[in-house]
Amino acid sequence: MKIIKFIPWLGDASIPEYKPVKASLPFWWKDGENEFELHPGETAHGMKTCIPFMEIMMTGYVLRTPFDIYVTKNEDGTINIKWNGPKEWENFVGERPKELGATIPRPAGHEPMGFTWSSQWSWKTPRGYSTLVTHPFNRNELPFTTLNAVMDSDKFNAQGNVPFFLKKDFEGIIPAGTPFAQIYPFKREKWGSFVDDSFNDNVFKKQISNLREPNGSYKKKFWQKKEFS
Repeated sequence: MKIIKFIPWLGDASIPEYKPVKASLPFWWKDGENEFELHPGETAHGMKTCIPFMEIMMTGYVLRTPFDIYVTKNEDGTINIKWNGPKEWENFVGERPKELGATIPRPAGHEPMGFTWSSQWSWKTPRGYSTLVTHPFNRNELPFTTLNAVMDSDKFNAQGNVPFFLKKDFEGIIPAGTPFAQIYPFKREKWGSFVDDSFNDNVFKKQISNLREPNGSYKKKFWQKKEFS
């Protein structure tokens, strides 16, 4: 088993910020359906039975807001972001200079100014492993969108700034414990690509026939469980 080490830069782990993502699932996933009525007397598999979708919801780790974040707007449209935390966390959320990343397309429905999460935690992966740092997968209900990056976290382990954009017209509270970035470790390898024109209907039909066997399913025939703790 590979180990990722999370490091509290203040030497104090009493303000928890990271968790395996499976421990921070959203309400809409928990309340989601395993099956639904397609027609009277006929049911179909629901969202939570789709293994690829389920797996992305359980993959890796999340960094979470350590405090309630209060977002308000002034009459001129400028944004105030405040939180109650120790002095060491006074720069947890910062505003980026408008010249920095000015050419980055803003996500639809978001404010033009950019902000950063400035974590007091970092992480270290085993030799040869990097991390994808991204907006929490499929968490479109969050009032912000975090940008994506790749970091060679086996070599660089300092805490850093994670850019994000706020949704337009959002005012309110981002509760403590809200995931703001997802961390997915992966092994660095050289990749090439080519077009495989030998793949044909026979290959496709064989895979489908495996799914249609008694007790056949993607979960039983193809899926390999991944674990993050």
